[in-house]
Amino acid sequence: TVTFTPQQAETVVGQLTIGPDSFTITASAAGPSLQISYAIGTTNNPILPGQTAPFPTTAVGQSVAATFTFTTQGTGSYSIVSLGVTDPTGSFLLSNVPALPMDLQAGASLSVTVTFKPQASGTVTGTLNLNGAALVGLSGVASSSLQFSYQIGTTTLTVADGGLISFPSTMVTQTTSAQFTIKNAGATAASVASIGLTQAQNAFSLL
Repeated sequence: TVTFTPQQAETVVGQLTIGPDSFTITASAAGPSLQISYAIGTTNNPILPGQTAPFPTTAVGQSVAATFTFTTQGTGSYSIVSLGVTDPTGSFLLSNVPALPMDLQAGASLSVTVTFKPQASGTVTGTLNLNGAALVGLSGVASSSLQFSYQIGTTTLTVADGGLISFPSTMVTQTTSAQFTIKNAGATAASVASIGLTQAQNAFSLL
């Protein structure tokens, strides 16, 4: 006996093997299915369950919002019991969620907002969950709100994370100094946990 118990409205293809013989089996499932899309700004992007919605690079303390829209296709209604996000850093926030549970009728749509507001620099990942299960992935890169510059003499230069700080040629036993400035360009406070200096020749000093 071969039974067919579809999990969603779609065409399903399988392979039945009996000893050296094989058969292709196919069936179509009727009922509701959920179409998903998300929009950041004016760009609307379709997305399938299991795929990841990338957010643009966002500075710590800033935010960018995406509107996720769910549309019922097929026949019948789609039951939505719960919607949520999973993100251990608290950078992805869900809002504009209607009263749940609800039955989304065929052809009807439901929209919610997911906001990416990173708490620390780095890559952040999470999930948008439907009915208690992960539906699509969420990802974003948080850039630091700190801006760095240094001044040698009357010349001031900016430098990015991982960049090169170049001192001019200096006579042995003479000293050249560089004044470093750290600016928080974000809208919230930024933490500087430590400032250090490593070297092999013992020629640099931190004052």
